[in-house]
Amino acid sequence: MSVHYRLDGFLLERIHTNGAFEAGLYAGAYRLLDASNMAGYLLASFLLPFIARQWSRGNNIDGAILNSRHLLLLFSLFIACTTVFLAPWMQQILYHNNDKAGIEILQLCLPALVGYSLVQVYGTVMTATGQVVPFCYITLFAVALNIVLNLLLIPGYGAKGCCIAALISQAFCGITAMIYVQRKSGINIHLRSLLMYIFIGVILCGFYYWCSNVNISRWLLIAVAGLITIAAAILFKLVDLNKWRNILKQNHP
Repeated sequence: MSVHYRLDGFLLERIHTNGAFEAGLYAGAYRLLDASNMAGYLLASFLLPFIARQWSRGNNIDGAILNSRHLLLLFSLFIACTTVFLAPWMQQILYHNNDKAGIEILQLCLPALVGYSLVQVYGTVMTATGQVVPFCYITLFAVALNIVLNLLLIPGYGAKGCCIAALISQAFCGITAMIYVQRKSGINIHLRSLLMYIFIGVILCGFYYWCSNVNISRWLLIAVAGLITIAAAILFKLVDLNKWRNILKQNHP
Protein backbone atom coordinates (compact mmCIF):
# COMPACT_ATOMS: atom_id res chain seq x y z
CA MET A 1 0.00 0.00 0.00
CA SER A 2 2.86 2.38 0.77
CA VAL A 3 4.31 1.74 -2.69
CA HIS A 4 0.92 2.49 -4.21
CA TYR A 5 0.63 5.76 -2.31
CA ARG A 6 4.20 7.08 -2.55
CA LEU A 7 5.87 5.81 -5.71
CA ASP A 8 4.23 8.29 -8.07
CA GLY A 9 5.99 11.29 -6.52
CA PHE A 10 9.35 9.54 -6.84
CA LEU A 11 8.73 8.64 -10.49
CA LEU A 12 7.53 12.17 -11.24
CA GLU A 13 10.74 13.75 -9.99
CA ARG A 14 12.95 11.24 -11.85
CA ILE A 15 11.14 10.97 -15.19
CA HIS A 16 9.80 14.43 -16.04
CA THR A 17 12.18 16.97 -17.58
CA ASN A 18 11.08 19.53 -14.98
CA GLY A 19 10.66 16.93 -12.26
CA ALA A 20 11.43 19.02 -9.18
CA PHE A 21 8.86 21.68 -10.08
CA GLU A 22 6.17 19.14 -11.02
CA ALA A 23 6.85 17.12 -7.87
CA GLY A 24 6.39 20.29 -5.82
CA LEU A 25 3.01 20.94 -7.43
CA TYR A 26 1.95 17.36 -6.83
CA ALA A 27 3.15 17.40 -3.22
CA GLY A 28 1.09 20.53 -2.52
CA ALA A 29 -2.10 18.74 -3.56
CA TYR A 30 -1.14 15.32 -2.24
CA ARG A 31 -0.65 16.52 1.33
CA LEU A 32 -4.31 17.59 1.32
CA LEU A 33 -5.32 14.19 -0.07
CA ASP A 34 -3.23 12.48 2.61
CA ALA A 35 -4.78 14.60 5.36
CA SER A 36 -8.31 13.92 4.09
CA ASN A 37 -7.57 10.20 4.00
CA MET A 38 -6.98 10.25 7.76
CA ALA A 39 -10.75 9.91 8.17
CA GLY A 40 -10.52 6.56 6.40
CA TYR A 41 -7.63 5.42 8.58
CA LEU A 42 -9.55 6.30 11.73
CA LEU A 43 -12.66 4.44 10.59
CA ALA A 44 -10.62 1.43 9.47
CA SER A 45 -8.93 1.26 12.89
CA PHE A 46 -12.40 0.78 14.43
CA LEU A 47 -13.76 -1.41 11.64
CA LEU A 48 -10.98 -4.02 11.57
CA PRO A 49 -11.31 -5.42 15.14
CA PHE A 50 -15.09 -4.93 15.09
CA ILE A 51 -15.63 -6.94 11.90
CA ALA A 52 -13.11 -9.60 12.91
CA ARG A 53 -14.97 -10.12 16.19
CA GLN A 54 -18.44 -10.19 14.63
CA TRP A 55 -17.29 -12.45 11.79
CA SER A 56 -15.82 -14.96 14.26
CA ARG A 57 -19.15 -15.01 16.12
CA GLY A 58 -21.10 -15.58 12.92
CA ASN A 59 -22.96 -12.27 13.24
CA ASN A 60 -24.20 -10.29 10.26
CA ILE A 61 -21.74 -7.53 9.30
CA ASP A 62 -23.56 -6.04 6.32
CA GLY A 63 -24.89 -3.10 8.32
CA ALA A 64 -21.52 -2.11 9.73
CA ILE A 65 -19.86 -2.26 6.31
CA LEU A 66 -22.59 -0.34 4.50
CA ASN A 67 -22.83 2.38 7.13
CA SER A 68 -19.06 2.79 7.17
CA ARG A 69 -19.04 3.05 3.39
CA HIS A 70 -21.84 5.63 3.49
CA LEU A 71 -19.89 7.83 5.92
CA LEU A 72 -16.59 7.66 4.06
CA LEU A 73 -17.98 8.07 0.55
CA LEU A 74 -20.20 10.99 1.51
CA PHE A 75 -17.20 12.66 3.13
CA SER A 76 -15.11 11.93 0.03
CA LEU A 77 -17.75 13.32 -2.32
CA PHE A 78 -18.01 16.48 -0.25
CA ILE A 79 -14.22 16.97 -0.32
CA ALA A 80 -13.97 16.19 -4.04
CA CYS A 81 -16.80 18.50 -5.12
CA THR A 82 -15.58 21.30 -2.87
CA THR A 83 -12.06 21.06 -4.28
CA VAL A 84 -13.16 20.94 -7.92
CA PHE A 85 -15.15 24.17 -7.60
CA LEU A 86 -13.20 26.06 -4.94
CA ALA A 87 -9.64 25.08 -5.94
CA PRO A 88 -8.65 28.68 -6.90
CA TRP A 89 -9.73 29.94 -3.48
CA MET A 90 -8.02 27.01 -1.72
CA GLN A 91 -4.80 27.64 -3.65
CA GLN A 92 -4.84 31.27 -2.58
CA ILE A 93 -5.63 30.47 1.06
CA LEU A 94 -3.09 27.67 1.44
CA TYR A 95 -0.25 28.65 -0.86
CA HIS A 96 -0.83 32.38 -1.38
CA ASN A 97 -0.79 32.26 -5.19
CA ASN A 98 -3.11 31.81 -8.14
CA ASP A 99 -0.92 29.41 -10.08
CA LYS A 100 -3.10 27.80 -12.74
CA ALA A 101 -1.10 24.58 -12.79
CA GLY A 102 -1.38 24.20 -9.00
CA ILE A 103 -5.14 24.74 -9.20
CA GLU A 104 -5.56 22.07 -11.88
CA ILE A 105 -3.53 19.58 -9.84
CA LEU A 106 -5.76 20.20 -6.82
CA GLN A 107 -8.85 19.60 -8.94
CA LEU A 108 -7.48 16.32 -10.27
CA CYS A 109 -5.84 14.99 -7.12
CA LEU A 110 -8.50 15.25 -4.41
CA PRO A 111 -11.24 13.23 -6.23
CA ALA A 112 -8.97 10.16 -5.85
CA LEU A 113 -10.18 10.18 -2.23
CA VAL A 114 -13.30 8.31 -3.39
CA GLY A 115 -11.19 5.35 -4.49
CA TYR A 116 -9.10 5.56 -1.32
CA SER A 117 -12.30 5.34 0.76
CA LEU A 118 -13.47 2.18 -1.00
CA VAL A 119 -10.07 0.62 -0.38
CA GLN A 120 -10.21 1.61 3.30
CA VAL A 121 -13.61 -0.05 3.76
CA TYR A 122 -13.34 -3.19 1.66
CA GLY A 123 -9.62 -3.73 2.19
CA THR A 124 -10.34 -3.70 5.91
CA VAL A 125 -13.20 -6.18 5.42
CA MET A 126 -10.97 -8.55 3.44
CA THR A 127 -8.26 -8.35 6.10
CA ALA A 128 -10.70 -8.88 8.99
CA THR A 129 -12.37 -11.89 7.34
CA GLY A 130 -9.12 -13.70 6.56
CA GLN A 131 -8.87 -12.80 2.88
CA VAL A 132 -5.48 -11.12 3.16
CA VAL A 133 -3.84 -12.98 0.26
CA PRO A 134 -6.53 -12.02 -2.31
CA PHE A 135 -6.33 -8.42 -1.09
CA CYS A 136 -2.56 -8.49 -1.57
CA TYR A 137 -3.06 -9.70 -5.15
CA ILE A 138 -5.59 -6.93 -5.85
CA THR A 139 -3.23 -4.34 -4.37
CA LEU A 140 -0.28 -5.73 -6.33
CA PHE A 141 -2.20 -5.48 -9.60
CA ALA A 142 -3.28 -1.93 -8.72
CA VAL A 143 0.36 -1.00 -8.01
CA ALA A 144 1.43 -2.45 -11.37
CA LEU A 145 -1.35 -0.50 -13.10
CA ASN A 146 -0.29 2.66 -11.28
CA ILE A 147 3.35 2.24 -12.31
CA VAL A 148 2.50 1.59 -15.96
CA LEU A 149 0.17 4.60 -16.11
CA ASN A 150 2.75 6.83 -14.45
CA LEU A 151 5.45 5.74 -16.88
CA LEU A 152 3.14 6.48 -19.80
CA LEU A 153 1.64 9.75 -18.54
CA ILE A 154 4.38 11.53 -16.60
CA PRO A 155 6.61 12.44 -19.58
CA GLY A 156 3.78 14.27 -21.33
CA TYR A 157 1.55 15.44 -18.49
CA GLY A 158 3.78 15.71 -15.43
CA ALA A 159 1.88 16.00 -12.15
CA LYS A 160 -1.44 15.72 -14.01
CA GLY A 161 -0.35 12.28 -15.18
CA CYS A 162 0.25 11.22 -11.56
CA CYS A 163 -3.23 12.42 -10.62
CA ILE A 164 -4.85 10.52 -13.49
CA ALA A 165 -2.88 7.37 -12.61
CA ALA A 166 -3.97 7.66 -8.96
CA LEU A 167 -7.62 8.16 -9.91
CA ILE A 168 -7.66 5.08 -12.13
CA SER A 169 -5.57 2.73 -9.97
CA GLN A 170 -7.30 3.62 -6.68
CA ALA A 171 -10.74 3.30 -8.25
CA PHE A 172 -9.74 -0.08 -9.70
CA CYS A 173 -8.43 -1.30 -6.33
CA GLY A 174 -11.51 -0.13 -4.41
CA ILE A 175 -14.11 -1.42 -6.89
CA THR A 176 -12.34 -4.76 -7.32
CA ALA A 177 -12.15 -5.26 -3.55
CA MET A 178 -15.85 -4.37 -3.22
CA ILE A 179 -16.88 -6.87 -5.91
CA TYR A 180 -14.64 -9.57 -4.46
CA VAL A 181 -16.14 -9.13 -0.98
CA GLN A 182 -19.65 -9.30 -2.42
CA ARG A 183 -18.96 -12.51 -4.33
CA LYS A 184 -16.88 -14.37 -1.75
CA SER A 185 -18.50 -13.22 1.50
CA GLY A 186 -22.00 -12.40 0.28
CA ILE A 187 -21.80 -8.81 1.54
CA ASN A 188 -24.49 -6.72 -0.13
CA ILE A 189 -23.16 -3.92 -2.38
CA HIS A 190 -26.51 -2.12 -2.15
CA LEU A 191 -26.75 -0.61 -5.62
CA ARG A 192 -29.41 1.90 -4.56
CA SER A 193 -26.95 3.65 -2.27
CA LEU A 194 -24.38 3.83 -5.09
CA LEU A 195 -26.95 5.72 -7.15
CA MET A 196 -27.65 7.96 -4.17
CA TYR A 197 -23.95 8.86 -3.95
CA ILE A 198 -24.03 9.97 -7.58
CA PHE A 199 -27.20 11.96 -7.01
CA ILE A 200 -25.76 13.72 -3.94
CA GLY A 201 -22.59 14.47 -5.90
CA VAL A 202 -24.70 16.05 -8.67
CA ILE A 203 -26.56 18.15 -6.07
CA LEU A 204 -23.30 19.40 -4.57
CA CYS A 205 -21.84 20.22 -7.99
CA GLY A 206 -25.03 22.03 -8.95
CA PHE A 207 -24.94 24.05 -5.73
CA TYR A 208 -21.30 25.06 -6.17
CA TYR A 209 -21.84 25.89 -9.84
CA TRP A 210 -24.86 28.03 -9.05
CA CYS A 211 -22.94 29.90 -6.36
CA SER A 212 -19.70 30.21 -8.36
CA ASN A 213 -20.45 33.77 -9.46
CA VAL A 214 -22.14 34.86 -6.25
CA ASN A 215 -20.19 37.22 -4.01
CA ILE A 216 -20.43 35.22 -0.80
CA SER A 217 -17.96 33.91 1.76
CA ARG A 218 -16.39 30.65 0.61
CA TRP A 219 -16.41 29.43 4.20
CA LEU A 220 -20.17 29.91 4.25
CA LEU A 221 -20.49 28.01 0.96
CA ILE A 222 -18.55 25.09 2.42
CA ALA A 223 -20.71 25.10 5.55
CA VAL A 224 -23.92 25.10 3.49
CA ALA A 225 -22.58 22.34 1.23
CA GLY A 226 -21.78 20.30 4.33
CA LEU A 227 -25.33 20.78 5.62
CA ILE A 228 -26.72 19.77 2.21
CA THR A 229 -24.64 16.59 2.33
CA ILE A 230 -25.83 15.73 5.82
CA ALA A 231 -29.47 16.54 4.99
CA ALA A 232 -29.36 14.41 1.82
CA ALA A 233 -27.74 11.54 3.72
CA ILE A 234 -30.51 11.63 6.36
CA LEU A 235 -33.26 12.05 3.76
CA PHE A 236 -32.04 9.05 1.75
CA LYS A 237 -31.44 7.10 4.99
CA LEU A 238 -27.73 6.70 4.34
CA VAL A 239 -26.98 7.93 7.85
CA ASP A 240 -29.10 6.67 10.73
CA LEU A 241 -28.03 7.09 14.36
CA ASN A 242 -30.24 4.19 15.43
CA LYS A 243 -28.40 1.87 13.02
CA TRP A 244 -25.05 2.94 14.47
CA ARG A 245 -26.39 2.43 17.99
CA ASN A 246 -27.45 -1.12 17.10
CA ILE A 247 -24.11 -1.82 15.43
CA LEU A 248 -22.15 -0.67 18.46
CA LYS A 249 -24.35 -2.78 20.74
CA GLN A 250 -23.27 -5.86 18.79
CA ASN A 251 -19.76 -5.32 20.07
CA HIS A 252 -20.85 -6.20 23.60
CA PRO A 253 -21.26 -9.79 24.72
